Amino acid sequence: MAHWDTLYPNEILHVCFEQLVNQPEVQIQRMLDYCGLETQAQCFTFYESKRAVLTPSASQVRQPMNPKAIGQGDKYRDYLPADIAKLDAIAQKAAQQFLVNDDVTLFVNT
Repeated sequence: MAHWDTLYPNEILHVCFEQLVNQPEVQIQRMLDYCGLETQAQCFTFYESKRAVLTPSASQVRQPMNPKAIGQGDKYRDYLPADIAKLDAIAQKAAQQFLVNDDVTLFVNT
């Protein structure tokens, strides 16, 4: 993302997955405001849409955002001990660079 931010400074809205899932209304409104789009109720109830979905995620599109996905990668922690520190460093750098004023921990070393 640093590359794209260099090419398009102050033109890319960064959205944290965890924040989107935990606060969908707030984050969806933030995206609409950023894009200068009018708020419509359907934006918050996207899973009720009857439009055709022709992707493998079709069943997921019909459901509200699911916070159960957050942290599911933790079960692989014991298999990736050398990589966890690298991922943690990347997550912290991303949080500092893109999520200014937002305290987000994606990986936690225990």
